[in-house]
Amino acid sequence: MENNEENLGSQEPETTTNTNPVKKANTTLIGIIAIAVVVILAVILMFMTRGAKSAVKDYVKAIEKGDSSKVVNLMDLNGVSAFESTKADLSKFDETYAELKKDKEMQEKVKEFKKEYKDQFKLDGTDSKMKVSVKDLKEEKVEGSKKLKKVTCTLKVKIDEYEDEKEGIEFYVVKDGLKHYIVSAGV
Repeated sequence: MENNEENLGSQEPETTTNTNPVKKANTTLIGIIAIAVVVILAVILMFMTRGAKSAVKDYVKAIEKGDSSKVVNLMDLNGVSAFESTKADLSKFDETYAELKKDKEMQEKVKEFKKEYKDQFKLDGTDSKMKVSVKDLKEEKVEGSKKLKKVTCTLKVKIDEYEDEKEGIEFYVVKDGLKHYIVSAGV
């Protein structure tokens, strides 16, 4: 009997793994919800952002309609200044652009310009029968710049009986936040 007592005393209690089905279901549900939230945010961001090609299309449409307010709002005037001062060497664009965005005096000039010129070139859409179409859009990165992209396209312009098509029209576009803005337009 001593032997049995020794065996009983030396036996380790059985360890059971806790496989609580409720806990497992909650973890799975949390995982599914997390994935769904990520997917929903990705879709929302996709629709909130305006890509470089879309910025060009919107800009051309605004010109077609004579909507100077929209034209000005689709431009990044800090980017325009940075582009003009660095167009000989666009690898310096990012640095110049960042400096202009920090310059308080420049920000005031930008606000003033937008206020002054937003209705400067307003056209009555009924006066002009101009139609502009954009096609063959090609987007490429600008070497030496993380913010700047070049969009090349073909513009077809039709005004009454006059019709013309120009290939290789270049637009330079900067990404600021979630959107792209025109900094140079070959129109």
